[in-house]
Amino acid sequence: MTAYFANSTARKHRLPILFVLMFAPLVFLYPQAGTATTHAPLTKEAIIKQVQIFHQTLRAAMEKADELGVTGRFQLIKPVFEKTFNSNLMARIVVGIKWRKFSPDQRQRFTKIFKTGNIATYARRFDGYSGQSFKTLGTRPGPRKTMLIDTVLINPDDDDVKLTYVAKRIGKEWWIIDVLLASGISELAVKRSEYSRIVKTKGLDALSEILSSKSRLDKTE
Repeated sequence: MTAYFANSTARKHRLPILFVLMFAPLVFLYPQAGTATTHAPLTKEAIIKQVQIFHQTLRAAMEKADELGVTGRFQLIKPVFEKTFNSNLMARIVVGIKWRKFSPDQRQRFTKIFKTGNIATYARRFDGYSGQSFKTLGTRPGPRKTMLIDTVLINPDDDDVKLTYVAKRIGKEWWIIDVLLASGISELAVKRSEYSRIVKTKGLDALSEILSSKSRLDKTE
């Protein structure tokens, strides 16, 4: 298995220490925006359960990795990811202040590609099973009225990986809008740092093309 979060944790040692501190200012960028939904609004308690369902889905993808293949794992993870993560808000955050300068069509295209890329990453990396399991440790208040859901990925043959999901109420429902890795590194902060440079120099359409290429299910990492 090439575990997604295990890989992410390994990569953290190559990131500047600045990223460890980026989450605090990043949450002040979380807009108080509403969002369309295709399911019953998730309460504060329900989003905690939804994270557990997401973890159960990832474990199922690992256990049936060979049977499903990367395309099958993508299809398995996709509906649960869409019910758990607010990709609209996450896409807006990673683009930054230039978001308002782009047309609705550009925003919509980027958001779709951004979401697809995130799901594809899970599908590619959760590609085998050797006894891993997830455990929810509890919740605590986060900055800007967020809730932090502390969990751990238990690796029998390797170090366990702490994962903290950032949940926020948007309108009448709760969503996951970020994931903090073991040392507090924000996934969105890392992506925002990378993506903002591309948007600034090449534009949103160029970033969409880059992410679209990376989102291919036959692409290895």
